[in-house]
This record gives sequence, structure tokens and C-alpha cells, in this order.
Amino acid sequence: MLIDYNMSKDYCADWSAIDAIREMVQNAIDSGKEYKCEINSFTIKVTTFDADLPLNTLVLGQSVKDSNAIGKYGEGYKIGMLVLTRGRYQPTITTNGSIIEGLFSANQFDIATFKLEVTERLTEDNIEFSCLINDIDLDELVAKIPHFSDEPPKLPKKVDIWQKRPGEVFVNGLFVTKTNLVFGYNFAPSEIRLNRDRNMVDGVYWQLAQYYAGLHVTKTELIFDLIERDAPDVQDLSYHLNNKELKAELARLFFNKYGDGAKIAKPGTSYYGGHGSVSVGYTASRVYSKCGIEEAKKVADPEAPDQVLASWKEVNKSKLRRDLRESLDKVIIRSKGWKKADIF
Repeated sequence: MLIDYNMSKDYCADWSAIDAIREMVQNAIDSGKEYKCEINSFTIKVTTFDADLPLNTLVLGQSVKDSNAIGKYGEGYKIGMLVLTRGRYQPTITTNGSIIEGLFSANQFDIATFKLEVTERLTEDNIEFSCLINDIDLDELVAKIPHFSDEPPKLPKKVDIWQKRPGEVFVNGLFVTKTNLVFGYNFAPSEIRLNRDRNMVDGVYWQLAQYYAGLHVTKTELIFDLIERDAPDVQDLSYHLNNKELKAELARLFFNKYGDGAKIAKPGTSYYGGHGSVSVGYTASRVYSKCGIEEAKKVADPEAPDQVLASWKEVNKSKLRRDLRESLDKVIIRSKGWKKADIF
């Protein structure tokens, strides 16, 4: 049986071989069965035990997966086979008494399009994918798909923090994207939304905020450290911070570090002389305010140019024409951006 997908060799040109192999591992994970990922001398192999791949899933868009599975769109392994066939990695899938192989050949328009050829062959009661290694960077493969490592990751129930993979986002242990997050994270598919190519996530900051807000108070020091670093990991935490015990513990850590009676100095606000205020970033400001920590009293520097001009205007306003007062107001606004130069 030959199935023509009418997709040219240039389809999904930005996909790499590792992206394609990720789809095969994803299928194994989504099956809910036991699976094994191996790298041998010349081949890469993914075996899903005691499972079969229904041949009706060869139809583009057809899937038997749960709606919460990563690869629920019915496209992944077909596109993966296209990409690997294009790169001459000789991918094959054996399942349910059949072997599936990819090829490109001319269609009715004399354009080489991708096809899957299904041949009957005696096979074991497993789904086995394999392809040649060729030029695949195995270090990158293991980094992005750690299921091939000596210590494959456990599937997360919700979110696992991977502190040694800063900024990297994974779903079920499969690399998705690199971000500005302080820590790396491995999400369960139910906890995050992916685009169809599984290389972008939607709502990661909001989802992390919900996760951190739900942590037990024994993890408060971890959260406090992220707040102090003004980390994007907790930038939306203030919207979900309703646990009184957690808020009290965050406040306790703040006062332990900065002293009893310490207050926060919000970003972009003038606090002359300090007055026990602690300068914090925008994320920290929102979170500490939610924890009941007061804002320091705003006191302007009387020697700042805008204050000197404003004081002079107040004393002399009766002597100034209206147009001059308005002009002076503009000068005062401009002077607020003045900063003293360092003197060596």
C-alpha cells in the first residue's frame, strides 16, 4: 500500500532530524505503554512494548490519542518520517504485521512528493521505530530528548523544576524552547499549551505562578530567592498568592533579611535618603505588597534640579506671566530625568 501525502521535500523545512525523532518518542510516551529509547552503533531506536499503531492513523489528522496528549493533532510521526526520509536517515516503523517506510517519488504533476509505503511483514507485538544516526549530534539529541540518556526523566505529574537546565522548557521530558526563566521546567501536557510544532508554549509565566503559589510552605525559601532575583519565573505570582501561611512566611523571610520595620521602595519612585526602604524590582514589589509589606514614604531630594526649580517657582509664581509659568513647568518635567554624574 502506498499513501501519497502530496507534501513536497520542502515541507517543514525548519524541522531537524532531532525534531522528527522527538515525535517518535512522543508517540511512545502518549501510548501509555512501557517504552525504551536506545542509541546503538549506527541506529537510533524507540520501542513501545506490547502496542500496535493502527494503520488508520496513517491518515493525516487522524489520531487515537487522548485530547490531553502532546501529539493529538495526528500529524507528528508522518511529518517526522518525511523529515528523516528527506535527510536520508532511512526511517522505518514496524507494527501490527507491517513495516512502514518513507520515500519521495513524482506525482501526477511530476513533482516529488512524500509517500509512506506499507508492506506486510511478520513483526513482534511492539511498535519499533528506527533510523540511521548519520550526522545527528548525539549530545544534542540526549540534551533535548533525555529519554535517550542513562537516567531517563520521570513523567511529571504537574511541573518539575530542573535547576540545572536554566531557561529550558520541556513537556514530558521533550525539549520545547529556551526562555529567560531562571530555572528549567518539565511540564505535564495538561499544565501547558503548545503550538502545533511543539516549539512554543503559551502562558508559561501564568502557569508557573499558579504552580509556585500552590507549593507547600517548606518551599518558601526557593520562592523567596526567585522574588529577590526579580525572576520572570514568579512575575505573575501576586495574582495567585492567596495562601495566608505562604504570604506570612514570605514576609518573615523579608524582615529576617532586611530588618524589622523594613519597607519596599517601588521601582520608578523617588525615595530620598533611604528611610529604611529596600529597593526592589517590579515583580518583588507586587508580591511583597500582596504579603502586606508597606511601601516606604516617598520623599523627594530637595537638592534635585526639579525640586529646586519647583521651589523657586512656588516663591516667585506671582511675579511670572502665565506663558512663563507654563514654560517653566516643561523645564521642571525635563529636569526630573537629570542624574548626578560620578566624580572621580
